[in-house]
Amino acid sequence: MRRHALTDSDFTALGAGRPSPHVIDELRRGQRGRNLLLLRALAVEAYPEIDLADPLLGAWAAARLRNRITWPAPAERPAVRFLTAEHDKIIISVRLDDRDERRGLLGLTPSPPLTDAEADHWQRCLSDAWRLLVTRHRPAAHRLADVLTCIVPVESDAGAAGISATSADAFGAVAMSRPADPTGLAVALLHEAQHSLLNATAYLFDLHEEPRARGYSPWRDDPRPTSGILHGAYAYLAVTRFWRTESRAGGDPLATFEFCRWREAVATTAERLLATVRLTAAGRRFTGALLDEVRPWLAEPADPRITRLARVANDDHYVRWRLRNMRPDVDALLTAYRRGDPPPPVTSRLVTDDRRALSHSPRLREIHALLRRDAPVDNSAELSDPSATLTPAQRGGGGGGGRDPRKIDNRTVETALLAGDNGTVRHAYTGKDLDLELTALIIAGGVGARAEEVAALVAAGSDAVAVVDWIVG
Repeated sequence: MRRHALTDSDFTALGAGRPSPHVIDELRRGQRGRNLLLLRALAVEAYPEIDLADPLLGAWAAARLRNRITWPAPAERPAVRFLTAEHDKIIISVRLDDRDERRGLLGLTPSPPLTDAEADHWQRCLSDAWRLLVTRHRPAAHRLADVLTCIVPVESDAGAAGISATSADAFGAVAMSRPADPTGLAVALLHEAQHSLLNATAYLFDLHEEPRARGYSPWRDDPRPTSGILHGAYAYLAVTRFWRTESRAGGDPLATFEFCRWREAVATTAERLLATVRLTAAGRRFTGALLDEVRPWLAEPADPRITRLARVANDDHYVRWRLRNMRPDVDALLTAYRRGDPPPPVTSRLVTDDRRALSHSPRLREIHALLRRDAPVDNSAELSDPSATLTPAQRGGGGGGGRDPRKIDNRTVETALLAGDNGTVRHAYTGKDLDLELTALIIAGGVGARAEEVAALVAAGSDAVAVVDWIVG
């Protein structure tokens, strides 16, 4: 039996998100072998007509072996469409699979068979996305053409601009909703191709000793396992590289913002994985290569205003994640606070929640609106929404603590935060709109790592500004 192996330099380049065609071929051979083993376990004969590299075959075989499905493999594949794009003599051709019954095994709800007009939209978007990738991101275009073999259209999600997913059992397949524009399609395909590469890598190499240990991920609002956190960092390495090039090419403020935002998130996540997670030797080498790739980008100059907004966006996500998922020892905090003792060391409890939660922030939309020079976003509906970031208990806290009861709405605090005026955030805080005001106060005070402690004390009736000052010391 042929063994799969990568040289140290090949493995390092793979971790850095720059695998060679040879490495991608090796990963694909590993997936073919995996699918063959699955078929043998199911006592299904691998006759010549079976394409062992078909991602939907892998998805079906894995689901059948896990008893998730009982139906046999399709006797024959239904007629499918192909999307093909060419630019500067570089070609990509992928299956647009909107009919195969196995397409629902990729984790998202498949859309009904496409109309000709819908298929034409996919073709136009891919053609324009491919032109962009070949023109400005040629190495990434070559890697995408080597990895991607199948796109499965899925139903859109009303709570997200677009959704996409890959499956560890379906190398080279991407399930995604109708693309809004070519740039969005290009970014989504690069992102999902990274997931396929890492899935195939993890099949050949153990990367972490505790893959299910949960923690913070800058890309989701729910706690993620170690494997998912590494997946996010690796996928967003490609996204960061894309926006880095776009920012350099045209000076678009939104491109610069995305680059600044994700370079920090990817680097911080890789550092955290290396420092706090039990990785195998291969996992440390892989994550170290990822960090070595992104770390120099942190020193690249960018507009200070955009850099500040990117940091606020990242801080906002971290604070909201902690408010949603962490619960402190309230009694210990209250006792120390009321006695005037220093803040005690408190270990917060992670709330277990297996529901998938995509990132959702009115502040992020506000930042996007600023960078587009649009009118400010009206967040009033979200501020009164009981399903927003803060729990009902956290919403019960006190207000301005005797400060000047001027008629200051949440926009004063929000404008100050986005302008970097932390003093005004503190002095203008009223406590009337906790979702934006309290998170702004936590960010401005630099106490994001103890956000849930601030919220718990505010929920118990304490003054928010006084609590932040107490924690800061």
